[in-house]
Amino acid sequence: MNIKRMFTMLFFLSMVLFFNNVHADRFQFLDKEGDFYAAYSDVYINGELKGRTDKYGRIIIRLSPGEYECKVVFRGEHKSLPLQFDGNPEIKTIKLN
Repeated sequence: MNIKRMFTMLFFLSMVLFFNNVHADRFQFLDKEGDFYAAYSDVYINGELKGRTDKYGRIIIRLSPGEYECKVVFRGEHKSLPLQFDGNPEIKTIKLN
């Protein structure tokens, strides 16, 4: 494989990966005092498991803009709250009450 073809393939692969999350919402969940990350917590949107937060309580979710009911299972407790999805790539910090 020549160098030019390899760079072209690498470019297209990076574009696919970039655009895959470009309209995704990013959230970071904290405990109710804001002192601890809600690390490795399951996140449900409208009753469907969408993923698990990382060690910093962060998760990326792709949904159409609008408000959705969210449930986060943090330290065995189920925390429900409405989440607004708008496609903004900025991290939205959420305290779990």
